[in-house]
Parts: sequence; C-alpha cells; structure tokens
Amino acid sequence: MPESATPGSTGPRETAIGEYVMGAGAATTSAQAPPRADATARIVVALGIVAVLVLAGGAYLVWLRPTSSTSAQPPASSASPSPGDVSPAPAESTAEPSPSPDLDSQRQAARSLDAVVVRSSQSRAKLHQALGFIDACRVPSAQGLFNQVVLERQGELSTLDTLVLDSLPEGEALRRQLAEAIGQALNADRAYQRWAVYLAGHGCRAGHNGDWTQAQAYDDQAGTAKVAFATAWNAMAARVGGGLLPHSREDF
Repeated sequence: MPESATPGSTGPRETAIGEYVMGAGAATTSAQAPPRADATARIVVALGIVAVLVLAGGAYLVWLRPTSSTSAQPPASSASPSPGDVSPAPAESTAEPSPSPDLDSQRQAARSLDAVVVRSSQSRAKLHQALGFIDACRVPSAQGLFNQVVLERQGELSTLDTLVLDSLPEGEALRRQLAEAIGQALNADRAYQRWAVYLAGHGCRAGHNGDWTQAQAYDDQAGTAKVAFATAWNAMAARVGGGLLPHSREDF
C-alpha cells in the first residue's frame, strides 16, 4: 500500500509539486531569453544607422565646402607658341572719352553763341518773307514783319552782350564779330522798314528810294561781317568738337 501522508510532513506529492514549479520557472526563463536578444540586436542596428548618418552628413558637408580659387582655375598651358602662331591684338575701345571740364565749359560757351546765331537765322527768314510781301504788293503785311525783325535783332544784340564766354579762348573775338554782323543786319532791317513806310504812302509800285539803297549797302557790310564770323566760328568748332555745326554767310 502506498504510504499515506501525514499532515505537516513532506511527501512525494510535495516533491512533485516542487519539481513542477521549478520546471515551470525554468521554462519561463527560457521563454524570455529571445526578447533580450532581440532588444540587443535592435540596439546594434540603431547604432549602425546612426553611424551611417553621421558619415553621410560629414561627406555632405565636405561636398558643400567651396573649393579654393586655385583649384577651380584650369592649369596654365606650358606649351610655347609655335613660330607660325600670331597673338590676337587687344580689342580697341570704341567709347568716346569724356571731355575734360575745361573742354566741356568751352563747348557750353560756344553753344550759347550758337543759340544767338540760330535766332538771327530766324530773323533773316522773316526778312525775306517781308520782301516777298512787297513783291506781292502786300505792304501792310511787309511792314508788320519788318517791325518784328527789328525788335528781334535788338534782342539778339542784348543777349549777345550778356553771354559769359570767359572759358572760350576765342569767345570775345567771336562776340565782336557776331555783334558786327547782327548790327549791320539791323541797320539794313531799319532801312527796309523806312522803305515800306514810303511804299505805303506812294503805292506798292512806287519803286526803290534812298532807304532801299541804304538797305543794300548795309546788307553788303553785314555779309562781310558774317563771313568773318563764320570763318572764326568754323575753326573754333573744329577744335572744340561736341557736335558744333559750321556756319556760312547765308545762315544768319
């Protein structure tokens, strides 16, 4: 018969239970071992990824670093030119050099003179228009233009007297020559003006009188003065440049 266990004694049943419990604990320990290995593997993989990222970042920074100017320049050719080679000539600059302050001031003074010549030219055109009115027997129209031309010539002389020409070496000589030319033209204009008054009282077909003769004489003197001015002006304009145009007797 099997032995009966008495209370408080440790029998085979308790031994079996202890062995069962110990076996279960061992099984539990062996079942938990794989998760620890997996965690270690994950840590190793993570460290490897971090190492790869660090290396990649360093390589990217090296790639972004600007290279030195010496490394970007191509190596100089050490080959010597052959006897038949011809070096290209340096390109010539087509830009016009800026004028010096002195030359620029001379041009400004010359242009102020030229502006008076332009005004005188306009007065001359009106004078010829008035003479055309006389030929057409339109004496009142001619008188109005003669009066206008006289006033314009007087204004031109006043302007000429106020010009500042100190920067232009030929300035004063040109001023005197132009004043002589315009002054003689003004004398002729006034003589034509008086002639128109004569025609208004005697008819448009009354012909020439002493006033007309004086006008012709003044015209000749004005022409001589205009030639002298134009000659001096053209020489100055060629020296100074700056787009100054030449003049002739017929211009003004």
